[in-house]
Parts: sequence; structure tokens; C-alpha cells
Amino acid sequence: MCGVGLMLRAQSSTEYIIVLGVVLVLLLITLSLMGFFSGFTTDTRAGESASYWANAASPFSIIDWKFTGAALSVVMQNKAPAPLALSSFTLTAGNLTYLASGLPYTFPSGGRTTLSFAVSDACQADNYYEYDAALNYSTDSVTSISWAGSKPLIVRCSG
Repeated sequence: MCGVGLMLRAQSSTEYIIVLGVVLVLLLITLSLMGFFSGFTTDTRAGESASYWANAASPFSIIDWKFTGAALSVVMQNKAPAPLALSSFTLTAGNLTYLASGLPYTFPSGGRTTLSFAVSDACQADNYYEYDAALNYSTDSVTSISWAGSKPLIVRCSG
């Protein structure tokens, strides 16, 4: 009888540890969804943004960027099979709107160029900045097409 009692206590202890483990996992999931691990969520959002702008955005993609001081530059590529004329490209953060310099520019199919933005405040190293992006472009047959990204452009300041 004594051996059975010990087995039941051991089984209860094992069940208790499993239930405790499940509760801790659920707690970590809840905390991460609430944003307590903001460093992880910011890095994740920045990675999703980079993936969207490099792969899913069309007809233009942003394949690289550099943000230093008050200068933000982006490398854009035409993913369309025909030339596109980019007439304006704006980045908006709150009530501030920044216009790309060097426009209008005609991209050949697959062509790339670097566009620059002068932002009002110098960025702080390793901080992330989020911008809504919108542009206007034309094809050989259609003029003044407006397009806005469905995800923000999230960039990290390099210093």
C-alpha cells in the first residue's frame, strides 16, 4: 500500500509540473502579444517591413536603405516588364511629409536608382523610424498612377 501511495504522489507531482509549464508558456505568449518584449517585436516588424518592400511591393521595390543623421536614402527598383516614370515619392511620419529628391526619374525595366530624403531631425543610432510611403508614376500608356504601400517602411538609424 505504501508503494502505491508514493506512485500516486509522483504522478501528481509530474502532472503539476506539466500544468505549471503550460501556464508559463501561455503567460510568455500573452506578455509578448502585449508588447512587453518590445525589442523583439520591433525587430520582427522591421524584418516584415523589409521583406514586404523588397519582395511584395510592386511595381517598385525598395531593396536597400541607409539612414544616417538627417539623410535617408533608399535604393528603388522597377519590377515591371516596361519602363516606369516615377514623378513623386513621399514618406510620411505623423504630420511630417518628406519628398524624395532627384525626381522625376524614368526607370528602365529592372532598373535601380538611389533616392534621397532630407528629414527634419537627425536620427538617433539604433532607433527605428516608421514611414508611410506613397508614390506617383506613369507608364507609356497611363499617366499619374498613385500607389501607397500596404505596410510602413521601418528603417533603423545607423548613426
